[in-house]
Formats: sequence, structure tokens, C-alpha cells
Amino acid sequence: MGAVSALIRAARGVSQSYDYIQELFDGTKVILARYEVHAKKKNIPLELRAVYIEILACVLEIVGVSTKYIADGRAKRFAKGIFQPDDPAAELKERLRKLVDQETAMVGALSLNVTVDVLAQTTLTGEISKNMDLKIDGIVESLGNIFGRLEAGAADRDAAPAKIRDLNFAVPPRMPFPQNRAFTGREEELGAIDRCFNRCFAVPSSGDAPVVCALVGTGGMGKTQLALQYAYQRSDRFTAVFWVSAATEEAVRTSFVDIVQRIVEEQARASWPEFAPDYGALGVRLGIPGLVDGNGTVSSDPKTIGDVQSALFRWLQLPGNRRWLLIFDNADDLETFSVQEYFPNHGGGAILVTSRRQEFSQCAELVDLGGLDRESAVELLLRLARPSDSTEAVRNDATAIVEKLGFMPLAISHAGCFMHESGVLMGEYLRYYEEAFMTVQSKKPRFGWNYRNDTAATAWELSFSEIRKQDEEAASLLLTCSYLDPNEIPESLWEDERSDMESRLQQKSRVSLLASYSLIKRGRAGAFSVHPVVHTWARERLSGEDRLRAMEGALEAIGGALLREELSRSSNKWDGREERRIVGHAEHLGRHLKPKLAELLQDKRRGGGNEETLATVNDIASVFGSQGKYDEAMQWYEQALAGSEKALGKDHLDTLATVHGIASVFLGQGKYDEAMMWYERALASEEKALGKDHPDTLATVHGIASVFLGQGKYDEAMMWYERALASEEKALGKDHPDTLATVHGIASVFLGQGKYDEAMMWYERALASEEKALGKDHPDTLATVNNIASVFHSQGKYDEAMTWYERALAGSEKALGKDHPNTLATVTNIASVFRDQGKYDEAMMWYERALAGSEKALGKDHPNTLATVNNITSVFLKQGKCDEAMMWYERALAGREKALGKDHPATLTTVNNIAAVFHSQGKYDEAMTWYERALAGSEKALGKDHPDTLVTVNNIAQVFDEQGKYDEAMQRYERAPAGSEKALGKDHPDTLATVNDLGRVSCKTMPRYKRAFAGFKRALGRDRPPTPH
Repeated sequence: MGAVSALIRAARGVSQSYDYIQELFDGTKVILARYEVHAKKKNIPLELRAVYIEILACVLEIVGVSTKYIADGRAKRFAKGIFQPDDPAAELKERLRKLVDQETAMVGALSLNVTVDVLAQTTLTGEISKNMDLKIDGIVESLGNIFGRLEAGAADRDAAPAKIRDLNFAVPPRMPFPQNRAFTGREEELGAIDRCFNRCFAVPSSGDAPVVCALVGTGGMGKTQLALQYAYQRSDRFTAVFWVSAATEEAVRTSFVDIVQRIVEEQARASWPEFAPDYGALGVRLGIPGLVDGNGTVSSDPKTIGDVQSALFRWLQLPGNRRWLLIFDNADDLETFSVQEYFPNHGGGAILVTSRRQEFSQCAELVDLGGLDRESAVELLLRLARPSDSTEAVRNDATAIVEKLGFMPLAISHAGCFMHESGVLMGEYLRYYEEAFMTVQSKKPRFGWNYRNDTAATAWELSFSEIRKQDEEAASLLLTCSYLDPNEIPESLWEDERSDMESRLQQKSRVSLLASYSLIKRGRAGAFSVHPVVHTWARERLSGEDRLRAMEGALEAIGGALLREELSRSSNKWDGREERRIVGHAEHLGRHLKPKLAELLQDKRRGGGNEETLATVNDIASVFGSQGKYDEAMQWYEQALAGSEKALGKDHLDTLATVHGIASVFLGQGKYDEAMMWYERALASEEKALGKDHPDTLATVHGIASVFLGQGKYDEAMMWYERALASEEKALGKDHPDTLATVHGIASVFLGQGKYDEAMMWYERALASEEKALGKDHPDTLATVNNIASVFHSQGKYDEAMTWYERALAGSEKALGKDHPNTLATVTNIASVFRDQGKYDEAMMWYERALAGSEKALGKDHPNTLATVNNITSVFLKQGKCDEAMMWYERALAGREKALGKDHPATLTTVNNIAAVFHSQGKYDEAMTWYERALAGSEKALGKDHPDTLVTVNNIAQVFDEQGKYDEAMQRYERAPAGSEKALGKDHPDTLATVNDLGRVSCKTMPRYKRAFAGFKRALGRDRPPTPH
């Protein structure tokens, strides 16, 4: 019945064109023939068939009347009068209306389960069927008559004005927004659109279809602005550019009416430049008879939109009309309606789509819109903010702002307008952005705003609302991600090895939904990112309980990831890159969660699950410690400890694990006294609760040994390491990672004592087992490789040392990253090899690399950073650059006193080195003051026989020696060898060096020189160059 309805609508304007009457004539014949076949096949009741026949007859009578008027040359008068009460077709139209009403009623009856069979069995007489046959015969006869009249009127049709037949394809563009005068950049993207549309202008072929290009990206990337700029800049490439608002189906239809209206206006202007247009004839020529009134207004009746769309598509497909552009803007709603159904299927033009939806990749060439390039972004901000001056400082501030805004045009435009209108300076904006994001972003500029009614605070809310309607869990996922690092979020954060396939597919579907709306962007396989401004918006839109729940979701995701094997340092599947990624997410979460963590833990105590949350917090602290990020580790450990002690008790195993972790942080920072205190607390409770041979207890024993090693108390260190080793080999096995860590520790004791053969033997044992159990690139393995290099270095075997250091460096960079403390320690060691070889330029280059990395990763006052500062100073000192050396030593001293305290061994080393600068300058009084300070501190902190203490004793002796105070020098020199022999052994290089110095003071005691020379040969080999004074 849809075809019949179309004929009825069309019959209202048949008087206006022979062309259309011919179409109606042919269509009626086809419909009549098909209807009869269909009616008989489907056994349609005779009553309903009779009504259809009456309708067709009525339509044909109207056709007949219209052709009569056309043949008589009165088409225009008939067209004007056909809708008047006294027009010749009035009676026919009234009958037609009643027939349609009757047909509707009968169809309604059928819908009330009045079946075909029941209607067919009603008391119908044969007269009805007979009358129907007669009616059909009459219709056929009428068709013949009509055809005859059409032929007779052919001359009139040919005499129609030629200028109406010559359609005009030139329609000047009329955009919904003015051209954006602040538009900047995007040359690459404009070129990509050009390349996509170049095919539109190629030689046409029978299979031509419009070329579709889609600008896709998250809200605020300037998709509409880019499309608008393209329309203005490239308008000369097209004969017509039309804008379609594609936000809703109703908006598309309204746009189509507006476009046809523009076509009518331009065709009328071209056809009747000096006379009043004949809009009736024009409507017929365009294929929309009856839909253009006498004033040229196209009907916007929803019932006729299909005709308007068909007319538009026919116009777009006409031969020679190949240079048109349709812009479908804001095509984000793919659920409510199919915007693709409103794309013309044929024709040689171009379609440009702007959308947040990645699904357009299936039907269009995608131009994935990211942020502006840096230069364009800065230029846009300065153009809109209009600062009073354009100094380099202002430009630097602008650069910092656009970087923070992720180079997003909408956010940059908003920032520029905000600063201009509010008077906020360029250097102040980021503080407003950080502290009052939603307030700043919600303030819509008063003038010059080219982004519809959107602001930076609302640009993504529409997409988020649609996502929430479709999948609440997907919306929650985005909010959870707002507390993670936005740059690379692995989907594996939400993968659980115990999850079934359906759960995994649901999770992937949520990620896909967010990507569909461009609120996230897929990156490497299995990972995605969130634009920084979207990321901040998603977080700042939350408050109260919702914010806490999102943070809890992020915490649970990180906690689950840390339990996987690839993030366990005791596994040969450990993945350093994945660990660094997780640490990055934990850092981001920590900035927001740590102030709220106590509240979350308290809430967990009320609702259960507190132990799991505390364990996650402890695990996060541990991984920060493994990365050498001690301050962050301590903050997380302190939160875990407070929660554990309150919820579980001071002696609970989870609490003790946190106590052990805190001790390890102090150890990593070189705060040995604090480390020992916490290790001793853990040990006492672990021995009581678990026993002396439990792995947790032994881990603490190992930690205590490491404290003694750091303090240079080698005998105590060895005693504790040996205790740990005996029990670990028995309880865990010789190749367990904990056992191997203790083997490594014992080797380090021998290295510190200068017992290089023993050190090498234990390091090689550790290395063989670590490579087998953990792999060649595991951090524990690489630490052993580094220390084997240190043995060669200490022996003066620089080539061998460099080979092993380079292996350690390559592995550490791959496994831990270039800025990890272990990597930077190896960089420092390589620098020290060059220094000891006298290659000061190379040494300085490597020290500077270590310093830059350490300052970036750990901070300027971190002990590792300050150690590098101290080493750089040693190069200046060896080069005789005493002023530079003093400047760097003073920096190291100030930092170490602040970070470690005045009596820390590292601080005292710097004190000793400052004394050495004065010493080298011949300023003996100043040197002696600093040496005595270093000696007093070392004796107190390390003991009288510690190697570092004895170095200072020897230096004091040298000052007396150079002053000619030989008795005082002899007294110190004699103390130094005795202490070194006790701490390091008779053949340690430091012991032999002090013996050599002592021999110089007393030339009469030649046996001292002989003993020193013999010892040097045994310890260092024949080819080592003599140690300079």
C-alpha cells in the first residue's frame, strides 16, 4: 500500500508536468498488474480489494483531468486552482479521502484478528466480483485514453522553457558559523582531506560513488573547526558545499530541506534573473512537484521528507554534477539512527564527516585528529590571550600551558579567551587550572567563541552520558582511568587469570565502547590512552563517595597486576618494562589517593576487605622501593603500617612485612641506624611468631647483614650473612633467589675487604645460579655482573672492568630503564673507570649523564645524585681545577647534610674530600680542620679501624709529612697500616699504600718499602702502574 500512498500524494500536483504524468501513468499500470497477482495469491478479502481498485480508479481520473487541462494549455491555472473547493478535481479528491479512510478502517479490522478466512466467508454476492471486473475494464480503457491525450500534448511539453531544463549546479556555500579568524595550523590534516577527495575530480565511471572522509577524534580536537576551515579555504574546488547537522536524525532531515531550499533559490535566480520565478514548474523540474509553494518555500512537512531527500539525491547524481561537498557535522549518534542511510549511494561528489566515533573507519577514509603541533598551539594561545608583551618568558609560559592541555584546540582556545577576559597572566593560568579546573573550564567566553555552545567542561559530557546509558561499567572504567597515568593504560590491569572468557569479552567490549566515542585512544596492542584534559575532566567531575570509589577501582587494578608473575622479582618471567608502567600508574594514583587513603581504609574496615587493601598498599610501596623511589615507597609504607597496626595488630605478619619494607627503604637511602632499628623490630617479632629459620625471618637477617655491609663493618656483615645462608640453603635451596642474594652479599663483603679472589669466586657462584634461575637480564643477575666489573676495576684491570660494566649497562637499560638507580650506578662506574685511566673528558661525559638521570629520577638531594656530584668533583680535583672542585663539593656537602645528616659516612666522605682540596692547594691549616672533622665523625659512625676512617688518618699523616712534621706524620702512618691490616688484610691495596707512605717518611726503614712492593705485586699484578702520591 506504500506505493499507492505515494501515488496519492503525487496526484496532487500532476497537472504541472507531462514528464511526471508519464511516470504516474506507467507506475499505475505496473501497480495495477502487480496488485491483481498479489491479491489473488494472498487471498485478500474482496471488500478490501474493492477499495484498492476504487483508489486506483480515483487516481487515474485525477490524472485524466490533469492531462486534459495540460493539453488545453491551462496547466498553470489548473495548478493554482487544484486545491480550491471548486476545482474540477474537488469531488474526486473528496471521494479519494473517504476511500482512504475506509481502507484504513478495514486494515484496522484485520489487525483485530478478523482473519482473511472469516472475511472471505461472508455473504458476498457474485455481483461484487462482477462489478470489480467491469471496473478494471474501465480503468484499462481510461489508461488508453489518457495515453492518447499525453501523445497529443507532446508538442506543449517540448515547448517548455529551455532554461528550466538546464539545471544550475553552482550553489554558493552558506556555512552555519563564520570563518574562525584564530584558526591555526592543521596543514597536514587539510592536505590529507585534499588527497582523499582528489578522486572526486577524476574521470567519471559507471560505478562512481561519493568519496567519504571522516575526521575522527575526541571532543575538543577541533573537528568541526577543521571541516569549517576546509569548506572556506577549498570552496573554489567545489560547485556546491552543503552543511548537514548530523547530531540527530531530525537535524539531518531539517538540513536536507535547507539544502533543497538553497538549490531552489539558486536555480530560480539562474532561470529567471529578471522575472518572478515559476516555482511550480521549478519544483516539477527538480522532482518535488507540489512541495514548493508559490513563494519558493520547500515543504518541511515530515511526511514529505522522503521526497525531499530523493530529490536532493537525484540532483547530486545528475550527469556533470561531480564537484559537490556534503559535510555531515557531529555524527556521533550511531545508536538512535543510521546516519549512513542519509549518504547518497551514487554520484561523483565528496562527503566529509566529523565524529567522535571510530566506527566510521568501516565506511570512510579516516583522518584521526590529534592535538595541534607545538608551534601552532602556542600561536593559537597567544593570539587569543593577547598578552601585553611577547617576551621569551611569556612564550615559555605559553608552551607550558599548551603542553599541560595536551595541545587540544578547544582547551587552548578556552584558556586564551579566559586569560584575555579575566586578566589572568600567562604565568598564573596553570595554578588556576590545577586548583579550580571545573570552575575555569565551565566559564564560557563572552565573545569570539567558535565552538557552538560547548565549553571545555561540557565537550565530553554528552559522550559520557551516552556511554553510561549503554554500559554503566564502561563509564566507571573511564572514571577509574582518571586516577591512572593517562599515557599508556594496559587492558591487562583488569584481566584476571581466573576470569572466564565471557568476563574477558565484556571487559574488552567496555574498552571498545570508550574507544568508539573517542574518549580513549587505542595505542600499542592491549593498551590505550586518555587525553590529558579529558583525563582531568573525568576526575574532577567526581566528588565525595564517587571519587573514593573510582580511586578504589584504580587501587584494585594495580594491586591485581602486582600479583602477576611477570611483576614478581623472584620469577624468571619478570618484565621490567611492565613494572615501570605499573609504577607510573601507582605514582599517578598516589598523588590523589594518599590524602584519602586513611578514609578508604577506615571505610574498608567497616565493609570488609581491609586486609586485601592493606596488602595492595604494601605491594605498591615495595615496587616503589625496587625502583629506587624511596620517598614514594616510604609514604605508602607509612599508610600501610598505620592501617595494619590499627586493624591487625603490631605483631601480625602483614604488619611485620611492612616493618621490613620500611627498614629496606632506610637501607636504600643509606640511613643505616634507622634501618637497623626497624630490622631489629621485625626480627624480634618474626623469630617469635615464625621461628628463626622461616624465610621471612631470614630475609630480615639478610637485611641486617646488608646494614653492616653499608657501614663497612665487614666482620659483623659476614657473620649475619653466613647465618642467613646456612638456613636459606636448608629451607629454600641453593638456587633460590633469596639464597643467591645472600651469596651476592658475601661476595660484596670480600670486595669491600679487598679480597678480590674470594669476591670473584662468590660472585661467579651467584652469577651462574642467577642466570639459570632468573635469566641473564634479571636485575639480580645484572647487579652481580656490575659487581664482577667492580672487582676488575678495583684490581686496575680496566679493560675487563669495562667489558662487564657495558654488559651490565645494556641489560639494565633494557630491564630497568635508563634512569633506574641500578642503571645509573653502572653509568657512574663506567665514568670512574675513565677517571682512573686519566680520561677526564670521557669521565665527565658519563658522570654528567648519570647526574642528569639521577636528578630526573630521584631528585637533586637524593643520596645517589649527591654521590655522582661527589664523583664529578673528584675529576675536577685530579685536573687541578680546585675552584670548580670546591664548588661541587660544597653542593654535595649541603645536600648530604640535609638528606643524610652530618655524621653519615657519605657526608663524612665529602668532608674528607673538601679537606683534600685545601690540601692540594697547600692550605694545610684549613685542610687539617676538615680532616679532623672527618676523622671524628668516622670514628664515631664507623669505628677506628674502618677503611674510610683509615683513609682520613692517612691523609692527616700526609699533611704532617708535607709540613715537615715527621714525628706526627709517623704516628699517623703507623696507625693506618695497623688498622688496614686488621680491617682489610695485609695485601689490600689500601694497606699497602699506607705502608708505602710510612716508608717514605723514614728512609732508614728500607724493609717497609720492600714489604710494600712485594705486596703490590701479589695483590695487583706486575703490570699495574704505581699509585701516585
